[in-house]
Amino acid sequence: MLLRSRRNFSKPHKIFSDLRDAEKTVITVNPLSAPVSFLIKNIPDWCDKEYKRGIDIFNPFRIICTCEEYKESSKEYEPLDYRRVCKHIQGFYTQKLKNELEPLAELLMAQNRKHGPEELMRAELDSIEFYYGFSRTSEWINVYCNEKQWIRFSYNLRKKRWSENIAPKNGKFYVELLPKYFSL
Repeated sequence: MLLRSRRNFSKPHKIFSDLRDAEKTVITVNPLSAPVSFLIKNIPDWCDKEYKRGIDIFNPFRIICTCEEYKESSKEYEPLDYRRVCKHIQGFYTQKLKNELEPLAELLMAQNRKHGPEELMRAELDSIEFYYGFSRTSEWINVYCNEKQWIRFSYNLRKKRWSENIAPKNGKFYVELLPKYFSL
């Protein structure tokens, strides 16, 4: 039986010849921790009109578009979810709303555009808010934290190392909390 995703990804999925290898890379979320949706807020009212780019029509305020990319993502994500933002809407945001949206929203949209959608887990400890971003088929966990500005760091669960050996200020803290949110 072949299972297909409803999403069309630019990067192909990993193919495993041995199921044991696949099981090592799949991330499982602890039952008490539920992924959250990150909704885009504070879009200026003046954006609430239709714009045309090529043959597609979009409304950046309502985050809707007539393109295929949007149609696919809208089946999976709730209104105003950053993962619904297609190339037309993100292009508009980049050109017209630079630095007007929440910095974390801008970072998440750029990440989504470059690497595809991921699930988010919101975490907080001692009033420090951060997010874990993950795909259930990847061995990498992204840590989104605010170090004077929102920034993304990536941690490999299998190799137990930070991408390019660049860790956040409290990198050990983020790694120690992983078992609370994921079954490792």
